Amino acid sequence: MKYWLLFIFSGLLVHSGVGQATDTTAVETVEVEVATEANEEDSISVPLKVFEPQFFVDYGKILLTAITPEQRLEGGVILLFFEKFEAVGEFGKGVLKPEHSYVNGNYQATGDYFKLGGGYITKFNQKSSIGLGVRYGLSSFSDQGRIEIQSESGLQDDFELSFARNNLSARWWEVVLTSESDIAFNKSKPESKINDFMKIGFFFRMKFLVAYDDKTDPVEVYSVPGYGSVNSGQQAVFNFFIKFHL
Repeated sequence: MKYWLLFIFSGLLVHSGVGQATDTTAVETVEVEVATEANEEDSISVPLKVFEPQFFVDYGKILLTAITPEQRLEGGVILLFFEKFEAVGEFGKGVLKPEHSYVNGNYQATGDYFKLGGGYITKFNQKSSIGLGVRYGLSSFSDQGRIEIQSESGLQDDFELSFARNNLSARWWEVVLTSESDIAFNKSKPESKINDFMKIGFFFRMKFLVAYDDKTDPVEVYSVPGYGSVNSGQQAVFNFFIKFHL
């Protein structure tokens, strides 16, 4: 295009002796061609992805499993439509051992859980996105523990009771705020596809307990894998994840 403009400009100099109308027509022709070229460049756009599968792993739970007596694993699959709408399935398992469950006793809950839901996510800058969604969770678990009752006077024998219960369940809703950012593996080429392969971020969840097996014999259910303590009707938690785009 630069050489073409140079050629036209030279032609205008050669024909400068011709009438003013001829010069004006030539200039206008150049301007039209330049505008056409600019419009063609501006019209280039990145195609919208109609469907994109993703999966994520909660690395925060993996770290907790490594440094505490509890065991927690969680991950999920996300189907992203038109780069904005999410269909989400999450799966996990846990062995919860709350330290201060009961005085003079211990408690353990073991089980699996899953969550289904959806949401909306959008970019707020070139590298980061924010989203909002809902999940419905269901947990199937068992619990066990031991209770000790000591006689302060010493006139009676101490009492000890062990218990184990199976086929327990719980249900809850979650409102989930998502924040995530790209991990740039090739910083010298921001447009490289490898920079879109992995993201890191967090979920902020507000959980609302719907129902659970309210067992009270010999003690109440204390914790639910996937939800947490049932002493409060709601929970607020952060989960940290790594997400992979397939």
